[in-house]
Amino acid sequence: MIKENQKLFNRLNVATDAAAAFISIAAAYLLVFSLLDFDRNYPLVDYFKLLLIFVPLQLVTYGCMGLYSSFRGKSFANETGKLTAALFLDGMAMIALLYVIQIINFSRWALAIFLALDFLIVLLKRFILRKTLRKFRESGYNRKYVLIVGSGHAARDYLKTINEERWLGYQCCGCVSDSPLEGAKLLGGYDRLLDILEEKSYDEVVCALDSDGVSQLSNIVEACELTGTKISVIPSIYKYMSATPAIDMVGDIPLMNIRRIPLDNMGNAALKRALDIVGSLVLLILTSPVILVSMLIIKITMGGNVIFRQKRVGLNKKVFTMYKLKSMRDSAVSDTAWSTDADPRRTKFGAFIRKFSIDELPQLVNVLKGNMSLVGPRPEIPFYVNDFKDKIPMYMIKHQVKPGITGLAQVNGYRGDTSIEKRIEYDIRYIENWSFFLDIGILIRTALSGFMNKEKLNPDKPGSKKYIKPYRPEKTNMKKTEGKTDLLALVMFLPSVIALALIPIIINIQTVVTDLQQTYMYNGGTVVSGDSGTTYQLIDFYSQGKALAAVVLAMIMIGMALVCCLSLFRRVEKRSFVYVGCSVVYVVMTLASAANSLYSQIAFNGEYDRAEGFYTIACYFVMFLFTMYAFRTSGNFKFVATALFICVGFNAVLSAFQFFNNNLLQYDWFVNLVCSNDLRWTGVSVDIRNGMAYGALYNSNYMGSFTGLIIPLFTVMAMYSKKAVYRVLFIVFDLLSAFMLLGSSARSGIVAIAAALVVGIIVFARVIAKHWKPCVIAVASIAVVLVGANFALGNRLFSRIPSIVNDAVGMFLPADSEDADLFDKIPLREIDVQNDGTVKLTGQEATAVIGYDSDAKVYTFTDENGNALPMKSTIRLEQNPELDGLVAGFDYANMIATVKVNGAQAWFNVDDSGSLVLNSDIDYVLDDPDGNGSIGTDSTYGTVTVDLNGSTVYIEYDTDYNRLFFTEYTDDIVDLFYTERMYFKNDIMNDVSLLLTADENGSIYDRDLVCLNFYRDFTNSLYFKYTGTAIKMVHPNTMTAFAPVNAEHIGFEGKEELGSSRGYIWSRTLPLLGNCLFTGYGPDTFTYNFPQNDVLAKYYSYEQFNEGFYVTVDKPHNMYLQIFYSSGLIALLAFLGIVVFYLVDCFRLYALRREYRTEQAMGISVMLGIVGYLAAGMFNDSVVSVAPVFWILLGVGAALNTINRRADRRVAVDEDYIPEAPVVEKPVDPELKKQAADAAQILAAAVRTGVENEKAEKEKRRQERMARTPSKEDISSLLESVRAIKTVEDKQREEAEKQAGSTQANPAKENSDDNAHTSFSSDSEEPMENALSAMVEKGLKTVCFTEHMDMDYPGGEFLLDAAAYRSRLVELREEFRGRIEVLFGVELGLMDYLAPRLREYVGAWDFDFVIGSSHLVDGIDPYYPEYFEKYDDHNGILRYFESILANIRAFDGFDVYGHLDYIVRYCRAKAYRPAEYSDITDEILKTLISMGKGIELNTAGLKYGLGWAHPHPEVLKRYRELGGEMITVGSDGHKAEHYAWEFDKAEDILRDAGFKYYAVFRGRKPEFVRI
Repeated sequence: MIKENQKLFNRLNVATDAAAAFISIAAAYLLVFSLLDFDRNYPLVDYFKLLLIFVPLQLVTYGCMGLYSSFRGKSFANETGKLTAALFLDGMAMIALLYVIQIINFSRWALAIFLALDFLIVLLKRFILRKTLRKFRESGYNRKYVLIVGSGHAARDYLKTINEERWLGYQCCGCVSDSPLEGAKLLGGYDRLLDILEEKSYDEVVCALDSDGVSQLSNIVEACELTGTKISVIPSIYKYMSATPAIDMVGDIPLMNIRRIPLDNMGNAALKRALDIVGSLVLLILTSPVILVSMLIIKITMGGNVIFRQKRVGLNKKVFTMYKLKSMRDSAVSDTAWSTDADPRRTKFGAFIRKFSIDELPQLVNVLKGNMSLVGPRPEIPFYVNDFKDKIPMYMIKHQVKPGITGLAQVNGYRGDTSIEKRIEYDIRYIENWSFFLDIGILIRTALSGFMNKEKLNPDKPGSKKYIKPYRPEKTNMKKTEGKTDLLALVMFLPSVIALALIPIIINIQTVVTDLQQTYMYNGGTVVSGDSGTTYQLIDFYSQGKALAAVVLAMIMIGMALVCCLSLFRRVEKRSFVYVGCSVVYVVMTLASAANSLYSQIAFNGEYDRAEGFYTIACYFVMFLFTMYAFRTSGNFKFVATALFICVGFNAVLSAFQFFNNNLLQYDWFVNLVCSNDLRWTGVSVDIRNGMAYGALYNSNYMGSFTGLIIPLFTVMAMYSKKAVYRVLFIVFDLLSAFMLLGSSARSGIVAIAAALVVGIIVFARVIAKHWKPCVIAVASIAVVLVGANFALGNRLFSRIPSIVNDAVGMFLPADSEDADLFDKIPLREIDVQNDGTVKLTGQEATAVIGYDSDAKVYTFTDENGNALPMKSTIRLEQNPELDGLVAGFDYANMIATVKVNGAQAWFNVDDSGSLVLNSDIDYVLDDPDGNGSIGTDSTYGTVTVDLNGSTVYIEYDTDYNRLFFTEYTDDIVDLFYTERMYFKNDIMNDVSLLLTADENGSIYDRDLVCLNFYRDFTNSLYFKYTGTAIKMVHPNTMTAFAPVNAEHIGFEGKEELGSSRGYIWSRTLPLLGNCLFTGYGPDTFTYNFPQNDVLAKYYSYEQFNEGFYVTVDKPHNMYLQIFYSSGLIALLAFLGIVVFYLVDCFRLYALRREYRTEQAMGISVMLGIVGYLAAGMFNDSVVSVAPVFWILLGVGAALNTINRRADRRVAVDEDYIPEAPVVEKPVDPELKKQAADAAQILAAAVRTGVENEKAEKEKRRQERMARTPSKEDISSLLESVRAIKTVEDKQREEAEKQAGSTQANPAKENSDDNAHTSFSSDSEEPMENALSAMVEKGLKTVCFTEHMDMDYPGGEFLLDAAAYRSRLVELREEFRGRIEVLFGVELGLMDYLAPRLREYVGAWDFDFVIGSSHLVDGIDPYYPEYFEKYDDHNGILRYFESILANIRAFDGFDVYGHLDYIVRYCRAKAYRPAEYSDITDEILKTLISMGKGIELNTAGLKYGLGWAHPHPEVLKRYRELGGEMITVGSDGHKAEHYAWEFDKAEDILRDAGFKYYAVFRGRKPEFVRI
């Protein structure tokens, strides 16, 4: 089976490697020639042809290097090295091939990128394949069946390894040996190996013979060869061999070097020496100022020599002199003594240079001299070398290479006074696996984290370097770091903080140059013509600077991630792979969409005033993932808050100026401050928008998204901040954010707040239910504030709410049938530019065709049949202000001209000759009543004369042009230009007019431009132009043809004006998405693919804003449509995967809790902000002003979820950054050690005797019970007798007991106290013998001592000396034999993170009974007042129950849970209502029952004055109702007078709760006693 699988994997590997080559060449081609815009020299097909040679060569190379053999058991590093070598060989071969066949024009960039991409893809593919196979093998698939020959140490170690490392995929089928192998089935002796191999086929035989079995090797090999079975041999000296031993040949004899040292190779040694020389020279130059300054300070502070010289042992055990800067005063103390933190010789400056390893810099001279290397094992002084070589195995191996300034051990934390054994382990690993890149990596890691010396030295033991690292509970680590920030964690997180604070406040006025005419057409700007062609300059205020900052910060993040990858990604949760995977999918699909876009330049770089192309979007995801991993501790949240304070404060100031009509951009000093250098002091024109708050975010809509993200976050943090100053800051900036929202009037912000509020109510439901009164007061107060703010702002807030409601309702209600078609509501239904050069206007009831008479140079207006339509016009001389009083008109149907001069007006007929005739042939003059001009006629010439403001204008009708002409006679005869507005007569298209005019190149004789207007709206025109052959609709900015359409739409019929015309935008965007199922149109290309020529629908939809026909729709106003359009459906699903996974994770962590820690409040605040932003995204798109804030906060939220999840499990938030002081093993006096050993032997003998006696006693009792056990016949007979005979005395006794009850102490009935403590518990001083005497006096028959064992109790209390305890118990058991039975028990203080240690502890002792209990909550014992200073009674009790549930879920090694509501003893009220905690207590009881565990009736509650025993009677009854049966009885007594406390009441308590039995444990097994 394994062979068939290997063939399948080999084929898969070959196929995918070949596919990777083709994918890589296509990607390289696209990158070089499409993105980098290199000149194409060969088409892609030619590059594919090249692969027909390269791919077979590559596959052969991979095969020769063993890359298609099974990598089971082989390291990934080894495979990576082989891939690198193969890449180099194949690359060189390809270049040589191209040179030989004289093809030299292939792009070198394309080939280099191809090789790099191919390497990365193959490496990633093989990594994924390894992980997949590992999972399969761990699950039992793809196993390799092996037969082990031998049973010695090698066989045992091999079997243990393959059993523990299941991912290797090996399955042991048995063992062949003359002696059995534990854990493997013995199939026979060595002599049966051949028969065994012939009976069954195995994948491999592993020969693991010890030295005494070597004689069998030849027979074993022969048996394997006869059956064709693969054999592998484990040398008997395997423990002394390196991972990759070297084999030399002496003639035909192989010689194996036990330890392979790569630096024995002369080439490697030369390479390392070159690195040492170059590196030390460079570092000496760079650090020389530091060295010189340090030497000067040392000379001043300590005097004498500034260089400390010391003998150290180096290469080949040669002693050399090592140099250091002197950090301590001279002393007579031997230099063999270890330095300590409290060393009196050390100066303050000496301590400083040691801390930052500055004292080591002179060792660079040792490197130059050749005594040392930059990287290698650290050298020791001869004294310690002689001391350690006999004590520490393999210590001297380190001297086979040069010592180093830094090393692998040092960068892994083993420097200074740390474990020598671990240091040697790392040194040997370095020596055996040396490579040039390993040295580079160690140097980089040293530069990043190795300079600071964190060693802690023990002043009491200078000669010892063996330390025992204490067990530090992770919960304690978490508490220590709560609210604190590690410096390294902050440095790594700093780019995210800067991005949060900086990007949203950047304003940078700069010029954007493009050669795309459409950009100018849709956005305006300046046309610049030059030798290189025409370009278009546009001015950007708010986007380009932000995008540049995003790119720069993202590059910094990438650099830090690469440099600090070991620290940044050391603790990665599997959940984060969802975010990473979805992010990669999103970015890849966006890249594909951008590369495939018709406007790829814009898709990559972004639109001029949006700048959200692929590069910016990729930066978003860099910020998101980097933040998710860099946000390591909750202490970093205050820097997030600080950054948000900065950007909110800055935007609030700008918004205040804008809102109060004092925009800072109207001041030259501010404009010049934010201008780029080329625009400064040039008087750049600025579009000033006052009365609306938008800050530096570009648009008031984006203020809605921003405040919708910020306000929920600030509000929650204001509620849960512990420090008053933080609470005040959050409230202040929350109010500033609210002001910005009100000032922007952004409805999206209101929707965002509403969505966050709804989700917040769900999450905080239990808190609200508990504190409903303060919540009602808070809501009422907020309502009052809002009403007041609305009044102060002139109803600006509430005026937007009705429109939100109307839009929300209108979105789901169907439109009325008469309102469903927008074309029923405007004068024209369609505009059609026809093929014959005319334009057809289709109105509601009539149709008009606009034509052009090229001979007469006049527009014609006809119906569909070519008949002239009756028209009339109004004429104005718009270019002559002094003639403003002159207005003319012409009725083309009746050939009547109208002339009006101020108050004078006359009508003229046009006769057959073209003359303008009033009523007769006489000249007539009509004066304006006010004397402001006159109208006269000249019958001789058939003209009209107008005198106005000193000018004389002659009006005549030209029969050639079929229109009026106006001529002014001054010094010259000038034909005056006029515009003529045409109207249809006879109720044909009454609401349509057409203005006949000319562009800048036209004249009165060549009016080529028509402006169409609706109603009397003359400000918004639709332009048509005669191009010489046809009439075309044109765009006014460029006068280029712009064919009108009635665009396809989906939905929103009759609702186009919904949401400030969003209904129109969405309905026209949805049809575009049909092409986006895989890839989109590309980021920021919406302007160019949206049907901008849908002019009629635009006019109607934007009529409320008076935007006209040519309004540019540059965004979909919906973030989800934007992603779908830009990057495709797959990218949208990836985005939804990220946010849905995050929100679900948040709900699981935070929803419906009764109380919240500060870290949880942080997580909720970010979650609600994210919800607000996503809700605002229904109406707003993503923009570079706000999106970085969203993505960074999403990363913070994901990191907080991880932190809180670990906190819930009591796992340290960031163990990596918490230095822990080593615990030094105390010196032991030899004499004391000998005495302790003798005592231990005596104690062991006593324990053995006690155990033997106990076993004998148990056996005796068992036999007695067996003897007393009646037969089935005896039992049946007895039962019949009991049923038949009921004596009067029995009845009387029963009645008496029912009436009186058991009011007197009668411990003999209970006969056992199963929770008693003596002086072996830290909180008791009662000797065990006194305790037993008191119990005997009280009539107890059995006692189980349950001494306290609380690991990690603060101060080290309650640590049980179990050996002494058991020894004393065994002694007293014999002494009190016959009077009382003494059982061996323990009460374990449970904490979930201690589960492994508790299991180990319980398994080490033969306890009769184990009680589990909780004495610590969050590291505090409720016994102490500090606990209830932190919590009120309710929350303190609730937190205690929550900790119990966590504890029993983590650890099940107890028998019963003790004093379940122990905490009530110490709360303020000394009482509680179990019903208030029923949810959590029911869960505890159900869990215990499902685990088969019991609870304890602990009568100490009566002792503490609670009025009931633990647990409360209601809890006890509930336990019974849920099916709980197992219960023990204990007094929890710590003094003689407290044992069997109030046991007379225990029976009634149990009976009232419904119990019939209680249990006594012996040997961890319950024995039930009837009540």
